Amino acid sequence: MLTATVTSWQGLYAQRLLLGFVESIIPTGSMCIISEYYTQSEQALRQAWWFSAAALFTIIGNALNYGFAQFHGGMLKPPQYIYLLAGSLKVVFGLMCFATPNSPRLCLFPGGGISFIGCITGGWLASPIPSIRLLLSVFYCLPVIAGCAMIWKSNWTHHAPTPVAGTAIIGCFGDVTSLSMVAGMANVASATKKSVMAAAIFGAVGVGYIVGPQLAKSQCKAKHYPELWEGLMTR
Repeated sequence: MLTATVTSWQGLYAQRLLLGFVESIIPTGSMCIISEYYTQSEQALRQAWWFSAAALFTIIGNALNYGFAQFHGGMLKPPQYIYLLAGSLKVVFGLMCFATPNSPRLCLFPGGGISFIGCITGGWLASPIPSIRLLLSVFYCLPVIAGCAMIWKSNWTHHAPTPVAGTAIIGCFGDVTSLSMVAGMANVASATKKSVMAAAIFGAVGVGYIVGPQLAKSQCKAKHYPELWEGLMTR
């Protein structure tokens, strides 16, 4: 993005030198991250996808360069606009990378973050719009179902990323519990009814904790415990 501010060839040399130094971190960091997430047999294709993106965006970049070259309005010259666009996209991508764990071992922390953000967001939306509580509960059930399906149907190998990602988004079940509590307590009046409602909600949660382990049968390990995941997705 700073390339758009350069006004001399000396400044361009200095800026490109700094840019090359910073960008050199990207391929090396990518190689390390991919090696953490995938097995040796899986890494070749993933590395190829990563570096093929450079060729793909060369095509897109050339099309954008041609388009901006036809633009002759505003205070800037045509090349400056393309640098501002490309720089802005890199800033957004960089911010997204901050949310990406360095390895699968750290994905449990984003799972808690997802649940935390979901709970706060659900509560914030349900406060001014009471009629949206049940719709939000249904919406938050979707990532839980998707997470269960990802774990069940993926390959359970060393450093397999899909089960870890599924585990992370399953954390949204806390959002469903929170909204169920709100919906239940908001529709009863007396203290006795509120106590019964609270006991019923967490009693159902307790039953789920009891039933769940019974569905994980050791003889179904090769099939990834289908009864367990079917039970969780339909619960």
